[in-house]
Amino acid sequence: MVKKSMVEELIVDGAKLLKELDHENFPVEAMFWIDEPDEDRSRLVIASREVIEQGSAPGYRRIQKMLPGLDLAGLELEDIHLAEPDSRRFQSMLSLAENSPKIIAGPSWIRKADAVVYRWSPTALRGRLEPPLTREEIEHAWKNARAPWFGKPTLLVTVEGSAFTLRVHPKHRPGMDWDLPRVRREFETAVRSNRPDCRVTWLDRDSVHVST
Repeated sequence: MVKKSMVEELIVDGAKLLKELDHENFPVEAMFWIDEPDEDRSRLVIASREVIEQGSAPGYRRIQKMLPGLDLAGLELEDIHLAEPDSRRFQSMLSLAENSPKIIAGPSWIRKADAVVYRWSPTALRGRLEPPLTREEIEHAWKNARAPWFGKPTLLVTVEGSAFTLRVHPKHRPGMDWDLPRVRREFETAVRSNRPDCRVTWLDRDSVHVST
């Protein structure tokens, strides 16, 4: 088997796949490329609670159906390892990724010496904006918000119509519990500072909170 290293094309492929997984509501707890010296190759590791509930076979079948439509440079199903989030092998791989020294932060991932991390945690904030804003408008509002918050997290934003999802960029420390209520408050302030007419509706699993 020819070694498949983490070249830039495969890193971009991983980002494309994660975007599609989120779009298809495939639950991704964590996702990263990791070097596997014993196999002389890199592996795209995806931790999902779906593996706990259904086993790995249905997940691999879902991913296999996604790959042909993503215009990928070289990512193949055999490069992917689906794992239970609490499995010993996954935790070992995660530890290698966590402890590898950081090199650079990409637009939606962080490059490390022996890993490329797209997601450390499944934590996300979801809501709706009326009137809708584009991803660029939301990112601009958050970046330029004058919040007195040292270490304000960089957010990854996805938008579909009026719906949006916010996640913390993986360049921030893994396992860190962000003050999500504060993220909500500061996000509302940031949006209103750019669009005073915009209303934020937060969508939680068990409740809906409307900010006017």
